Amino acid sequence: MPIDGDVTVASAARMLDYLLGDARNFAADRRLAEVLRHAVPDIDLLVRLGRTFMRHAVTHLVGAGVHQFLDLSVGTTAIGNVHEVAQAIVPTCRVVYAHADPISVVHTSQLLADAERTAVLHADPRDARKIMTACRDDKLLDITAPIGLMMASGLALLPASANLANMVSRYRRCVVGGSHLVISHITGDRRPVDVTNLVRVMNASRDPVQPRTRDEVIRLFSGFELVPPGVVDPGQWQLERSLSAAEEVAATMVYVGVGRKPGSRA
Repeated sequence: MPIDGDVTVASAARMLDYLLGDARNFAADRRLAEVLRHAVPDIDLLVRLGRTFMRHAVTHLVGAGVHQFLDLSVGTTAIGNVHEVAQAIVPTCRVVYAHADPISVVHTSQLLADAERTAVLHADPRDARKIMTACRDDKLLDITAPIGLMMASGLALLPASANLANMVSRYRRCVVGGSHLVISHITGDRRPVDVTNLVRVMNASRDPVQPRTRDEVIRLFSGFELVPPGVVDPGQWQLERSLSAAEEVAATMVYVGVGRKPGSRA
């Protein structure tokens, strides 16, 4: 599949890829990621905490009987993606990735070349109807069974003008009871200076970042029952170990949470 997109402007997905040590990125991504490292010195700790939270959340969902996932996150990297975590527990889990960035679609398609029960869609994550219709009509997911809606990190790339609560509610209406919502989101509540620096750097990319408050993140779970411990920083969400002092500080730039739609499958 040919690459169709401007690789001279950094993207959040490829910057994340670089920060996690992968090679599916370009010079513009690496340059801006290094600027970000200078502006927010613990950004590497933060992105790794985000991946740890994702793994724990997927593990929790599989244990709760969710065996299919729709991933609307920033992008995929060489290792540790949703399908790898889920299928390591239950090999028959299905995972669909949806990306708006055509280059992310290409990279994800390459990563999934040998992966079974996976697919990638080129679609704006705000278009719930298009994505859910494709999942149903192409039999990518069984919409009569619970689905894990993975919105880890991608929501922060949507502007303040986007009505995230309405967007999430459209997905909620498309899934059955027992489905889960997973969110992680950048916040400036506790480290406003560092998050302002992060926003400034990301304004030079194709993906400006919009931080949101804890109250705003909680509202995204309307219609879902929050799984304990609720909306917290990633260091508080069911980790198997205590964080280092540096990790505890890094974790304060993000809120994470998991919610369950009440009821059972149709």
